[in-house]
Amino acid sequence: MKAKNNIQQIKNLLLILAMSSLVVACGSSSKQGTKEPIKNETNKTTQKTGKTGKAVFSSKGSQKYGVIIADTKKHKIKADLDKNLLIVDGKKIPLKNNPSIVDKAGGEQAGMAMHYDFKNHKTLFIATGANPTADMPKGSAKYKGEAIDYAKSAQAKKSIRLPASFDVDFDKKTLKGTIGADAHGNIKVKAGIKGNVFSGKHDFNVAPTATISAKGSTYVKGQFYGKGAGEMSGAYSREGIYTHDKAKVSLDTHGVFHAAKQ
Repeated sequence: MKAKNNIQQIKNLLLILAMSSLVVACGSSSKQGTKEPIKNETNKTTQKTGKTGKAVFSSKGSQKYGVIIADTKKHKIKADLDKNLLIVDGKKIPLKNNPSIVDKAGGEQAGMAMHYDFKNHKTLFIATGANPTADMPKGSAKYKGEAIDYAKSAQAKKSIRLPASFDVDFDKKTLKGTIGADAHGNIKVKAGIKGNVFSGKHDFNVAPTATISAKGSTYVKGQFYGKGAGEMSGAYSREGIYTHDKAKVSLDTHGVFHAAKQ
C-alpha cells in the first residue's frame, strides 16, 4: 500500500509540472518598468542594477559594448570585449577557449553564455553585445533566437536551451515576447524601451479552474545592438508559484537570451 501511495505522489507531481507549462503560457496582466528603473545613457560607463525579488541583474555598458548577468546576487563587472574578456568580482572569465564556458550562442553583434565554476559549483548567465544601437529604427519588427535557462538539477553545469521570440514596436517603445517551449513552461516577458535599452515586469495571475492557478512576476532587462537594432541580448527572471489542489510548485527560473531581427 505504501508503494502504491508513493507511485501516486510521483504521478501527481508529474501532472503538476506538465500543467504548469499550460498555465504560465496564459499569463494575462503586465506592468512596464522594473522596481529599480534603468537609465539608458550609453556615454556613461555603467548602468543601474535592476533588482527583482530573488534574482539580480548586474550590468555594465558603454558606447562600445554592454554586459548583463542574471543571478541571485549583485556582481561587480569589468569588461573588455575587444579581448573577449570579462572580470566578474575580480575573477577573469575569458569568453573564448575557456572550458568553463559550457554553453554559448549568438550573432555578430550580440550573444549569450553560461559560465560554470567547476571549483565552486556556481553558475553565471551572461548576455553580451557590441556596438549598442545609436540610431533606433522606426516601425515594428520581430526577433527570433534562443535562451539559456537555469536548470535546478544535480548537474548544475547542464543548461537548457529554449526558443525565444519577441515583437517590438519601436514607435510605441514596447517589447513583448515568449521564452520557452510548452514542454518546459513558457515564460512571458513585457518591457518598455528607453533609448536602446529595454526593461520591464510582467505580472501573471491565472486560474483556469477552481483547483489550478499560477501567480507571479517575470522581469526582463536587455539592450539592442548593431545598425538598425539588428540584434538584442538580455536577461530574465521569473518568480511565482503554481498550485494544483493543495500541492504547490515553484516557477522560479532565470537565464539569458539572444535574438536577431527577422
